[in-house]
Parts: sequence; C-alpha cells; structure tokens
Amino acid sequence: MISEIEFNKGVNKLRREETEKYCFYGVDCTEPRISSAHSIQNNTILKHISLDGYVLSVKHKVVEDKLQFEFEEIGKNKASTFFGFCNSHDTNIFLPIEQKDYKVGDKEQEFLFAYRALAVGHFGKKVHLNMIGLISKSLNDKNYEPIFNYFPQFSNFSDEYQDKMNMAYQLNLNACNNLEGLRTAFNINLQKKKYHHLITKTIVFDSEFHIAASSYIYMPHDVYGNIVNNLSSAKNNKPLFLTVFPQSGKTYIIMSYLRKDAGYFQFIEKQIVEQTEDVQKKILSNVIAKYVSNFYLSPSRWYALNAEKQNRVIQQLNKVLGYKGSSFLDNDIDLFI
Repeated sequence: MISEIEFNKGVNKLRREETEKYCFYGVDCTEPRISSAHSIQNNTILKHISLDGYVLSVKHKVVEDKLQFEFEEIGKNKASTFFGFCNSHDTNIFLPIEQKDYKVGDKEQEFLFAYRALAVGHFGKKVHLNMIGLISKSLNDKNYEPIFNYFPQFSNFSDEYQDKMNMAYQLNLNACNNLEGLRTAFNINLQKKKYHHLITKTIVFDSEFHIAASSYIYMPHDVYGNIVNNLSSAKNNKPLFLTVFPQSGKTYIIMSYLRKDAGYFQFIEKQIVEQTEDVQKKILSNVIAKYVSNFYLSPSRWYALNAEKQNRVIQQLNKVLGYKGSSFLDNDIDLFI
C-alpha cells in the first residue's frame, strides 16, 4: 500500500518529468523559450485576492481510499501557471484582457478568456495522458522499473488494474484528440479575429467575491440532471469555458460555448442566468467544486470565517466530490466568499 506522502511525491516527480513544454499557439510559433504562463491574470486578479503574496489553492488528499478537499497557501506567482505558451505569445495574445478591464459583451475579451481556459486544460490533459501512458505501458510490457522509479512501493500488478489503466489511457487519448481539434479551431479563429463562433453568457454579482477560476468543463448534465455529455467515451463532447474573477467591486462569471453546440447549452439561460443570486452561487459552487481544479480563494476572506463556517465549507466540498447524483442543487455550498 502506497502512503499518501509517497504517492504525492511520485505524482509530483512524474508530473515534472513527463511534462511537455510547448506553445499552444501552434506550429506557426518559432519562439524557442516556453514561459511559465498564468491561466489567471497574476498582476490584476491573483494579486487582488492575495494576502502577502499568497492565495489559497485546492488540494486533494486521500483519506481511507477517498479523495478529500483541503486548502493550502500557494504563492500567486506560482498559482495557475502552466508551460503552455512562449514568452511572446503569452505576452501579446492576452493584452486585451491583461491591460483592460473586462466589459460584458466584448467578443474579443470573451474569446480570450475561453482561449486561455482551453489552453490550460489542454496542457493539463496532455500531462495526465503522459503520466497514465507511462504506467499503462509499463504494465502491458511487464517492465515495472519505470513505475518503481516514481512509486517504489507499488504492488498492484493485477490484470484488473492493468485493464483499468488501459481504459483510462484510451479515455484520456480520446479527450486529448478532441482538445487538439479545438486547439486548431481556436487558433484559426484567433488569427482571423473570428470571435463570433462563441456564445457567451455572463453573470455579474454586485459584490466583490474573492474567488478566481479558469477552466474548460465537460458538463455531464444540466442543473436538473438532463444529459449534456457522455463522459464514458470522451469523444465529441461539448466544452463549456468558465472564467470567474472579481473586478471593481463586482464579480464576473463568464460562461462560453461553441455556437455549433448552442442546442446543448440552452439550459444555461433559464437554469442559471435567470435564477436568483443565491441559487446561482449554489449551482456555480457545485460546478466549480466538482469539475474545476484551477480555482483560488482569498486567504484573508477564508481566515475571516470562523472555524464552524470553514468546516462547513470543507464538509460540503467533500460531499460534492463524492456526490453520485445528477443535480447541482442537492449540495448547499457557497464558494463565493
């Protein structure tokens, strides 16, 4: 049995060594240096919600074979970073959202928020694919040295586990192929400034909540459990691009999807946008807790909560993580602090 500490060490080592650095902009990029890019603006959003240069990041730990949430402080200069752009494209592509406040309805800005969410998701999925691929190949070849290099205490060589890893690899490969198609399409639209291929719905809270997030999501169902994506295949699924941040006394939730997928996301208007703020926060908190790992909270806001409220949030996060139902209203959670 691998201890949690040894497992985390192995995963971190495997992630470092199996991480491919590349520019998401594509084959037209000739810049040699790949930067540690932020998927959430560092000098505006992360700085704004930070305390002494730190933000709170979600961390998953294993307790009695179950994943559980906890928060840990991480430097804002490290938070949300990934090796997915060269210095030039990371700087120049995102100037319209780095140098100007977001304005609801600005199609270029909304495209760039979705583009960045796709980029960090593409990077994370490729890292995950490489990690699973190494383990799967080692098991198939019955050459366990690559596994022992990362997990010296590994002992599960059963056919059942091998089949499980092979299936996981195929699912991640399908997802990566899907994302690669999106990468090509987004880069073409970026180069031609064709931003109309996205539809964006924005919710604005008239209070500034110190939460920031950037992610693409394959939502399996709508708010009430009606099927949106078949996650068992990872082929041809319909992505939702989600960005959350505070700005000038308000909080913005930007939800974008491909125009060609509009029929799958009709529910967003009625089931989320038209709801009361309390219901919106409950739904969005459930979605973020369940499907988004790239989100951050303000330490000052979190530490201002008493122990009872902090424990309640953690309990609800863990409940959401293990929730097997098909509604985003069953768990009473609020991450907008």
